[in-house]
Amino acid sequence: MSRNECLHFNKFLYEQNNDSFNNTNNFPENKKNKKIQEYKIDENIFLIKNDICLKNDVQMQTNSQVDGILLTFMLTGNHTYKSLLTDYKLQTQDNTTNISLINKEEGIENFQKEIDIKSLHIIVKKDFLIQNFPVNKKSDKIFKALENKNCHISLKNRSTNFKTEFLVKEIYNSVFMGNLEKISLHAKTLEILYEEFTNLFQEKSSEKKNKIKFSDYDMNAIYLAKDILINNIKKPPSILELAKIVKLNEFKLKIGFKNVFNTSPYRYLHEYKMQKAKSLLKQSDMNVGEISNEIGYKYIHSFSKVFSQRFGILPKDLMKNRRYYY
Repeated sequence: MSRNECLHFNKFLYEQNNDSFNNTNNFPENKKNKKIQEYKIDENIFLIKNDICLKNDVQMQTNSQVDGILLTFMLTGNHTYKSLLTDYKLQTQDNTTNISLINKEEGIENFQKEIDIKSLHIIVKKDFLIQNFPVNKKSDKIFKALENKNCHISLKNRSTNFKTEFLVKEIYNSVFMGNLEKISLHAKTLEILYEEFTNLFQEKSSEKKNKIKFSDYDMNAIYLAKDILINNIKKPPSILELAKIVKLNEFKLKIGFKNVFNTSPYRYLHEYKMQKAKSLLKQSDMNVGEISNEIGYKYIHSFSKVFSQRFGILPKDLMKNRRYYY
């Protein structure tokens, strides 16, 4: 431990039936940058945004009492976690989602130096789960597990799906302030919870239907296919061409894409285009024609029609939220 700093870190300690929550972040003084923002969405939902870069490797002991579900969305930065009470272990990577069922927990976290750690955490208390989860065997197991005071169970640890990814980034990079920020955070947080919890209760049945095994090579090929689509947004390859490029058969590419991103390659690309256009319309100084061309639409009216079908608002009307618009 000579090269690491060791400190105690009281993380996500929330008081039941309290208007506020206690969250003490004792990061070391040798940090390069630290920005931690905490929000109370409602009585049972809390949001934390982290933007941290450390000069040295850091090891922290954590004490947690969530009494519910913790959703962690890692945008950038790797770290490891090991429970001191159970056999739970976790290693995060860029663009990953981890959903954990936690009551009371103690553990050790390790962060590497000079790595930007950008993450979003949503804490959902048990009362919210009781009020909103469907009544079935899976929810029964969740509530029964929370009766164990040292409960820490991973419900999901995989690449962030495309819809959640954009919602997380919109929250993380929000430009709103005051009441508009509160409204935006509340709406997007609930949308993330709906997306993740819906998928969580559907995953088991979909896994039974699909018994195809995927090797590390297959998974790397699927992620490569996603990058190729995004990098060729104006003129993407066909599915057959894409399969040849990543050296994976077309059927396995489609099934693998569905497993990882919960959608087909071209639906993923379409949603990526729409979300990118939405971000540019709200935050850039580009006009509608430039944005239309940027995401691969030749005609503005075609882009406007598809965009309004997706979001219920015309691109030119969304631009009016800017200080200046074209």
